Amino acid sequence: MACDLSGARILVVEDDGIQAMTLCADLEESGAQVLGPAASAEKAVELVKAVASAGGISAAVLDVKLRCGTSLPVADALDVLDVPFIFATGYGCPGVLGRHAAAPVVEKPYTRPALVSALRPLLGRGRTESRLRSEALARLHAARQALQRDDRISALTMARSAARSCLLLLDATRQSCSAPDRALLKELAGLCSWPVGEVEDGTPACVGPDRSLIERLLTLAGRIAAA
Repeated sequence: MACDLSGARILVVEDDGIQAMTLCADLEESGAQVLGPAASAEKAVELVKAVASAGGISAAVLDVKLRCGTSLPVADALDVLDVPFIFATGYGCPGVLGRHAAAPVVEKPYTRPALVSALRPLLGRGRTESRLRSEALARLHAARQALQRDDRISALTMARSAARSCLLLLDATRQSCSAPDRALLKELAGLCSWPVGEVEDGTPACVGPDRSLIERLLTLAGRIAAA
């Protein structure tokens, strides 16, 4: 069989030993280098951190339901690094994926061609325009829901992810965007903290991200994602 995944470094998160062994063999026979498998989210996140600066990760296959929870923390860690991934499940996952609902899902049991077909579009800069747009819109929706709850920290986290998706979308589609708007997207996509205020004795105190800042980002990112 042709090496459809030649050179790709694929992270595997699967807690069933036999399924993990089969999955890894399928990936290797398709030309990929397997990272893992990791049987828990904790181990997988450790692996993501370890290999991020040592060759990196091309994509990942994440079993949704693990014995000790789900693989969503791994998806969060990969998302920060802008590493694409697919979810694998034998039980269905309606309402489980949260802000990652736009990610591709393959149903178990899957064939090797189905696995390769799901992974191949994600490799390198292979995220399609529709996928980037879906990701941005899903993250914007999650950010708006968090803002409605006045959970500004979660809203900023989701909005930051939406900004990253919008920057990739702009690059992929050459969509027009003013220099100030692009600069704002870049600034907020990399924002890791929020304004710090002071209590009476001068001790720094986190006051949370400014709501107007988040709303500006949501308005801008929404306009780009919906264009």
